[in-house]
Amino acid sequence: MPAAGRCTESRRRWRPHPGGKSFAKISLACPLLFYSGQEEKPDDYLAVIKALQAQLPQLGRREAVVFMGHGGIHPSNAAYPQLQMKLADVGLRNVFVFTVESYPKFEDVMAKLKENKIKKVTLMPLMLVAGDHANNDMAGDDKESAKTQLLQAGFKVDTSIRGLGENTAIQDIYVQHVKDEIENKYKERGKLGRRFLLLIKGQS
Repeated sequence: MPAAGRCTESRRRWRPHPGGKSFAKISLACPLLFYSGQEEKPDDYLAVIKALQAQLPQLGRREAVVFMGHGGIHPSNAAYPQLQMKLADVGLRNVFVFTVESYPKFEDVMAKLKENKIKKVTLMPLMLVAGDHANNDMAGDDKESAKTQLLQAGFKVDTSIRGLGENTAIQDIYVQHVKDEIENKYKERGKLGRRFLLLIKGQS
């Protein structure tokens, strides 16, 4: 997940192609969640939230949406709690985020649902592809799945098995990040040191 060196270039030495051809440089565009509106930069979090709103159901007072991300031990996992804070900032206080392998934990979200007296929950994957994690850890019938635990706790539960890659507004964000990289729009990115290749993991 992390890449060392400059933000936009791969520092790895690539073996030349047997035919003598090779790339002089390989550049990597920003991940889905990178800037947060600082120093006249775009706010990727708000852009993603706006994209997510297009797929949210109409929520009643006692209804909520819970997104499941992958999570991990890398510091980039901090993007998930930051996204949760940004959701609250824009007034989406019945939309929650948890991760399979890190923080925020499912148990934390469950406690918030009870605290807010939520009665119905819609589960959605916060992953590019809705695969194994979405179908099993989130929406499966196993006793440890998020759906089963919510049902056992007395919530009504709906599931939406749709990866972020199917959301056209999310697609547009990735395309814009590639355009920004091609145009070298944010030239100082190379000064940031270590960066994150993909904050929301594409594996599922």
